Amino acid sequence: MLRTFLITLLLATGSAAAALANDIPDSLELQFQSPPDSSKPKVYWYWINGNISAEGIVKDLEAMHEAGIGGAYIGDIGEQAGKYGSVKFRSDLWQEAIHTALRKASELGLEIGMFNSPGWSQSGGPW
Repeated sequence: MLRTFLITLLLATGSAAAALANDIPDSLELQFQSPPDSSKPKVYWYWINGNISAEGIVKDLEAMHEAGIGGAYIGDIGEQAGKYGSVKFRSDLWQEAIHTALRKASELGLEIGMFNSPGWSQSGGPW
């Protein structure tokens, strides 16, 4: 009787373990195809020479969302060799652009971070 019980227990345990093992690859594959928000990549999003617009910001964020990107770090970059646009760093237009980016990112469930100052190194500006 004990022997029959143990054999039954081993078979049941083995079947359960096999079922769990079979679920793991499916689970990993599904998680890879649709990763949780905490695992999605984030990107640097350079705003170069004030050449930004509300329309461009919205399109960029929608494209990021569609590509499965989880968020972006905004870096305001001034290139001396490039042509400057109309949105200067920290101007009223720039503040509006930031608000547009934050609102749209929130709607799409994207995280936004920002460099702590203008420039490539996040620690230097025109000074």
